[in-house]
Amino acid sequence: KKFLFQKLGRESSDQKKVKMTERRLYSDLWVNVSEAKNLPRMNRTGEADPYVVCTAAEHSVRTRTIWRDRMNPFWGEDFQLEIKEPQNFKDVSFVVYDAEKLGKDEPIGRVKIPKSVLLSSKQHEQFHQLSPINGEDLVVGDVRVSVTVSKANVVVEVKEGRNLAAKDANGFSDPYAKVQLGKQNKKSKVVKKTLNPQWNELFEFANQHNDDELSITLWDWDRVGKPEFMGRVSIVLPDATDSTELSSFNKKYFDIWLVLSGNKAGVDDDDDKPTTSPSLQRKPSGMPGLSRKVSDLTRGPVLDGSKPLGSLRVKITYNEQILLPLNSYTPLLNELKSNLNITSWLEDVCPEKEVAGRTLVALFFTHSYELGVKYIDFITNYEIQNMKTPDVIFRGNTLATKSLDAFMRLHGQEYLHSTLKPVVDEVVKEGKKSCEVDPMKLERGENAEKNMENLKHVLTKFIDAIFESKNKMPPLFRVVFSNLAKRVSEKWPNVPAKNAKYPAVAGFIFLRFFNPAILGPKLFNLVDKFPDAETSRKLTLVSKAMQNLANLVDFGEKEKFMIPLNSVLADRRSEMIEFLEYASSATKGAPEGAVQGDMQKELGLVSAILLRYLPNIKQEKKAPEVARLESILTQIQSQL
Repeated sequence: KKFLFQKLGRESSDQKKVKMTERRLYSDLWVNVSEAKNLPRMNRTGEADPYVVCTAAEHSVRTRTIWRDRMNPFWGEDFQLEIKEPQNFKDVSFVVYDAEKLGKDEPIGRVKIPKSVLLSSKQHEQFHQLSPINGEDLVVGDVRVSVTVSKANVVVEVKEGRNLAAKDANGFSDPYAKVQLGKQNKKSKVVKKTLNPQWNELFEFANQHNDDELSITLWDWDRVGKPEFMGRVSIVLPDATDSTELSSFNKKYFDIWLVLSGNKAGVDDDDDKPTTSPSLQRKPSGMPGLSRKVSDLTRGPVLDGSKPLGSLRVKITYNEQILLPLNSYTPLLNELKSNLNITSWLEDVCPEKEVAGRTLVALFFTHSYELGVKYIDFITNYEIQNMKTPDVIFRGNTLATKSLDAFMRLHGQEYLHSTLKPVVDEVVKEGKKSCEVDPMKLERGENAEKNMENLKHVLTKFIDAIFESKNKMPPLFRVVFSNLAKRVSEKWPNVPAKNAKYPAVAGFIFLRFFNPAILGPKLFNLVDKFPDAETSRKLTLVSKAMQNLANLVDFGEKEKFMIPLNSVLADRRSEMIEFLEYASSATKGAPEGAVQGDMQKELGLVSAILLRYLPNIKQEKKAPEVARLESILTQIQSQL
């Protein structure tokens, strides 16, 4: 699963001090792209290769591609997006694409959910029917310009775009601007892979006094094929001989944001590539992104508009709130520190496990490593004590599992990259060296035995890399997993370690840490581009084998084609046990220090979650601490 969250520690301590003593607006969006049902047939084999691009405000993110799926893909990927300008956030859009190995990826359909719908519920979760996509649907956003008119000249500065349409497979575009006055036209440079381009280019036109309309059109550049229309604005110019009208116009159009129109009437396709030096002045710009063009808006024979396009299930939590000065949250912080039972109440009544888990982890580890470790120990033990057998613990999406997910991503990114990136890079560079061993998926002429040897070779590289990394494991990992192993052993003292302690530890460090990164390396920034179908399949098979090795089990009849890997798993099983023992045997407790984070923000978010579910807590819990918590939250609410 993917979990994008803000990197902490980007501001100076002085900046944080100023912010935390003031009220400020904070907004974020939590998105889970879950699954799709009944997508249309996209090729003759009755399969599709779907992925989803999610766009909201200044953000655009995409899921991995589910290759060779029969129209019911599951992604289960999570994204957290901070909305920097909530006043400009209008909706969240999801476009489902079918990936093509050759040519442009084809959009299947779209879901657009207005901000008002998100604000009307605590958590929005449902299947949405996909709607057809046409060109005008993909025109959104604004362009910032300055226009100055004189008797001799018309000077146009195209400054930037904001929240533009995503035209490419990665959820971005390569936008440029074409400025036209009569027969005169000029173009900006292309800004690659962004929805918020910065141009800052100045164009000068002769004022011929017979052209009364200035047109600024945005296009998405494509290396192959024609550019795609992204929207336009038209500005009626003043009479340059009328000084009053001229002054009024120049004042109005000095540094103004204009909404892009999808009206393409009178706009010819832009067949020429943008020139490299069209402007009088430039400022450097550009944003990092991905690659690969997507959006051909013409329907193929499969998508003729007469049949349903299927549905997409998403789960969204939108939060928009005022953050109070930090000292306003002091009573709440003290209460949480002295009574971690409050977090277990959220486990029982709050469905927003992802939101609550990440926020609590960020809060406690921003306070101190000691308090963070104490919270993880408490919430995992809460789940352990409520389970009857060890074989079912940490298998669901609970507050404990989501908290540990957030903890590992907060403290394990450097470890993950140093361990896996060299191997993933090597596998990607190998190209089309097939590891397919499923008889149902073998291409004509492929040799399953040769592919199995290839798979064993790749699997061994990953196993070696992980086992050799144990001395680089973050000390906090060992502290947390030592506590976890101890709690499991105390709960089930007569159950062998291979059936209790080891699966509990492996379930996190492999199932929720290493394996998701192997399965989706782009989602963890291990590679720059999403892997192609062959590489993705190779990594999927490696992930399956790694999980069986971590679970200390062999492949059986269910996946008979993987049984030849059992010899590799058996040879490395003792090393896996040694690795799990090392991960769960810390010799020291939590170190001193804390994550450099935003305590005001995290406390504000925790208070908002508790306020949302306070009625449920009061109904379910009768402890005297509930009244104390209610009093604290009421005091906070009165200041909002």
